[in-house]
Amino acid sequence: MVQWESPAELNACRLLDADPAVTAFYEQPLEITYFLDGEVHRHYPDILVLAPNRSELWKIKPESEAARPETVRRTELMRRALPAYGYTYRIVLAEDLAREEAVASQLGVF
Repeated sequence: MVQWESPAELNACRLLDADPAVTAFYEQPLEITYFLDGEVHRHYPDILVLAPNRSELWKIKPESEAARPETVRRTELMRRALPAYGYTYRIVLAEDLAREEAVASQLGVF
């Protein structure tokens, strides 16, 4: 059973579940403690996506939130730091997920 906190996260789960390249995915899999501008922050990626030869941490945001300076700075830090721990990090836009889910529904994928 997978839980989601927004329609965008539900779209992501449905698309990941239908993707044969994805072997598993988990919601809010971990807490990341990091330092930025001399302050300690905690970050909770929305989804961990596992596939052969890749482990991705996704943060799902509407485009307007993804463009905020604090989100951009955190994303850049995560993209630079997390490969050392075996993860890639990406922002997945809610609007993109909605479009992909709509197409998949029209094609009868789910």
